[in-house]
Amino acid sequence: MISILTPTRNRPKELLRLADSVRATAQRSQEIVARIDDDEPQRAAYEAIKGVRLISGPRLVMSDLWNACSQEAQGDIQLLCGDDIVFRTPGWDALIEDAFLESPDKILLVHGDDLSPNGKKFGTHPALHRRWIEITGRFTCPLFSCDWADTWLNYVADMLGRRRYLPYVTEHMHWVFGKGIVDQTMRENMARRQRDDPAALFAKLEPERLAEVEKLRNAMVPSRWSILILTMPERRDSMARLRSCLIPQVARHPDVQVLVRTSDPSLSLGANRQALLDQAQGEYVSFIDDDDLVAPDFVDRVRPLLDGVDYVPFRVQQYADGVPLKPSLISLSYGGWSADEKHYYRDIVHVCPIRRVLALMSPMEGGYSEDARWGNRLRKLGVVRTEHVIEDVLYFYYWKSGKPVPRIVPKPVMAEWPSQRAENPDVTACPNCRVRGMLVPSNGCLHCNQCGANVGETA
Repeated sequence: MISILTPTRNRPKELLRLADSVRATAQRSQEIVARIDDDEPQRAAYEAIKGVRLISGPRLVMSDLWNACSQEAQGDIQLLCGDDIVFRTPGWDALIEDAFLESPDKILLVHGDDLSPNGKKFGTHPALHRRWIEITGRFTCPLFSCDWADTWLNYVADMLGRRRYLPYVTEHMHWVFGKGIVDQTMRENMARRQRDDPAALFAKLEPERLAEVEKLRNAMVPSRWSILILTMPERRDSMARLRSCLIPQVARHPDVQVLVRTSDPSLSLGANRQALLDQAQGEYVSFIDDDDLVAPDFVDRVRPLLDGVDYVPFRVQQYADGVPLKPSLISLSYGGWSADEKHYYRDIVHVCPIRRVLALMSPMEGGYSEDARWGNRLRKLGVVRTEHVIEDVLYFYYWKSGKPVPRIVPKPVMAEWPSQRAENPDVTACPNCRVRGMLVPSNGCLHCNQCGANVGETA
């Protein structure tokens, strides 16, 4: 659950607007913790707002009000908010919760876009996990009489490399943007800013801020492996299917990191992938497409082999509209990409874990075939030399009619699909969920990659 921490004074109408926007857009159960002063002139109006947990107390320094809200909050995730915020994106809460679910150590700051000029580069309304708060002993620095609480958190997160933008909008209805008025509450805030010079205080507190960074850094789990997923907004269902398969596996390995990036349409496919590579923190990196799946023991099988070797390849099974194609055998020993009547042969493939320092030697760029260009350059450099090969299928590539023909499945193979439909038992529908093409061998039985059921023994 997410707790929305909202100090407020003399603005019940704005708080009601905030609460209504949360109810209209949240997919899951959330709470709003609103803190008013004991001398609040519009207490009755605040108390009439439904769905808000109202707390009160003596007047405090402004940034300490979020600490007061945090102490009363019940959610594991807590979001710094103001009463002049409107939540605009349906499902914003699911994006935040999934981001923390994918973070093994929970030391992460996430934020959306407040529609200000720097809305995607600065978290005006950041969310933290309770573990961050427990490590530092507070939600944020309690010393600022106006503003700067969010700046403090962004600074710390940036020093750790743990600030992450997510594609949702928390619109800031600020008077500076022409979306609000300068009321009495704002005039008091502006007077405090002029009187107290919070910028100077922020600079003075640099040693305290660095000490907070060090506390959090000492609690961070070093990432051994970053699994990178580039997702498209229209693939929400397939992304949910992948998460249900992958995240329980990752949860058993605190040093495995999952990074998800929503594709930026202004960038090429390769540039979007490169952005994930640049963000990754693991010693090893690999990609999973949002409409593909991995074996139920994918992480358990791969993780022990990330022992300093350059590359850990495994077999890949491709499907075309649910019909299995020839399997891909992957190893550096093949020295390139080729095929015969029985198999595809690949050497360097972006879905197999590779040391990040090597992956970065070849940029991901351009449109489709970005992975092939990336692998070709690495092959020519000759820097990927050692490997542990897994002789089992751990990755399932699902090609569907209407999407570009994948580079790993050449067009001539399409003539083979009808005969394979009759010869392969794993194209039959799952007896549990009735979805075709999702049954894969796993630990002596057929496992459905759609519903997760084990439906029968393999021959």
